[in-house]
Amino acid sequence: MIALPALLTAAGLALVPQPLPKPAPGAETTAIPAAPVTRESATLAEPGAAPSLMVVVPIPAPRPVLSAAGVSAATGGETSAAPAVPDLIIAMAPPRPVARPKSLARPVQPAAAITPHTPPALASARGTVCQDPRLVGTVKADIVSANSPCGVLAPVRIEVVAGIRLSTAATLNCPTARRFADWLTAIADPAAKRELGAPIREVWVMGSYACRTRNHQPGARISEHARGRAVDVGGVTLSDGQKVTVKGDWGRGAKGRFLDQTHKKACGLFHTVLGPESDKHHQNHFHFDTAQRGGSPYCR
Repeated sequence: MIALPALLTAAGLALVPQPLPKPAPGAETTAIPAAPVTRESATLAEPGAAPSLMVVVPIPAPRPVLSAAGVSAATGGETSAAPAVPDLIIAMAPPRPVARPKSLARPVQPAAAITPHTPPALASARGTVCQDPRLVGTVKADIVSANSPCGVLAPVRIEVVAGIRLSTAATLNCPTARRFADWLTAIADPAAKRELGAPIREVWVMGSYACRTRNHQPGARISEHARGRAVDVGGVTLSDGQKVTVKGDWGRGAKGRFLDQTHKKACGLFHTVLGPESDKHHQNHFHFDTAQRGGSPYCR
């Protein structure tokens, strides 16, 4: 009898591509179909997998057995041969591929571009601001000063108001920007059409946000310009090319009437309205602001 460990060893060696050993002389080999699988093969094959390799282990034929008369073939007597024993066939599953060990190191990812933190409003392209379709510009970062009372929360940089260009972009807070749009669309532009026969194409902005005192005077109170609540207007240009200036046309003809109407009707819309008759500091422009004060507006 051939021991099972020896058969397993022979089966393992047979997995390496080598020619199978020739059976001994006189041995007979009989191939047993792969199915059904024997108990020995079932223990070696993977469950559920059909064997793809068959190892034939030849078993030598038994020696002649003496007959009852005790005469062997060598002496010319009859011999009684034992029935042929089929070779043992072991079905083997194909060897599994050896899995390569996974690297413990993580793959290096390309570094992402580092960008500074930007408020969502700053990331938007130039367009409508302050939720007012008349105002076109951009939202700016909060203006904060550690050494002075200057500053504006959520300032906007206005470039166009209802299709009217600003000669210089005005940095204001949203309430003041909306009041300025009201003045241009409801007061100034209708007055230009009525008195001068043409709409406004451009407005001359002489001042908006600036960290300074009133009228730039040393020791004076802080200006509303320093809080983004004031805008200075020096004149306008009409669609037909006419130019109107506070300095040159105040009190003169049709252009003077236009300026007078736009100055007077701004009172109440803005909390402070100053013009050429207020003081020497406003001879060439109108000052409009939305100062937070109680009582009636201050208009000169």
